Amino acid sequence: MRLWCCRGTGRRLALVAEAKTYGKKLVYSGPLLDSVKFEGAEAKVAFKPGTAEGLATTDNGSVKYFAIADEDKHFVWADAKIINPSAAQASVGGKKSNASAKSKGGAEPAIVLTCAQVPKPVAVRYAWANNPDVNLVNAAGLPAVPFRTDNWPQNELKAAAPVAPHAPTPAASAAPPHSANTAAPVSAPAAQPK
Repeated sequence: MRLWCCRGTGRRLALVAEAKTYGKKLVYSGPLLDSVKFEGAEAKVAFKPGTAEGLATTDNGSVKYFAIADEDKHFVWADAKIINPSAAQASVGGKKSNASAKSKGGAEPAIVLTCAQVPKPVAVRYAWANNPDVNLVNAAGLPAVPFRTDNWPQNELKAAAPVAPHAPTPAASAAPPHSANTAAPVSAPAAQPK
């Protein structure tokens, strides 16, 4: 473990201990996947209640590291949009952020994924790589937990052409991660959009 990352890891472990061991009522986890609904060309990612309040990006940019695939098992980067049920602005780490908070009606923030190359998505992966440079956090500043919704073996995945909808040119893009190994995700793509 590198010294620069110890503080964040220590903080997250302390929050878990305070909540689980000492019974304090606090948010101790980043957004956790609850479900994904596939409707036409969209995939709507819902998070477990209480973990995604104040869903935001740390850099006010677009959400990074979501990949979707259709029946051909070919993952490509998705355009990810935070659904803001209350249109509230939240603060992440003391900075104003492009965020959403829980609305009065109880709707939790969510992410809607689309990609022109995937007209009917059937699988989603988020941050499925070794040490991805992610930017999706909740109001407590805790990062979203990586996940995948498929269980496809690695040898069944198709090789991806370099595709990154957020990159300005194909030369600056990279293919999304393709690991089917749940124990050890593959390396991060070389040119994930920033």
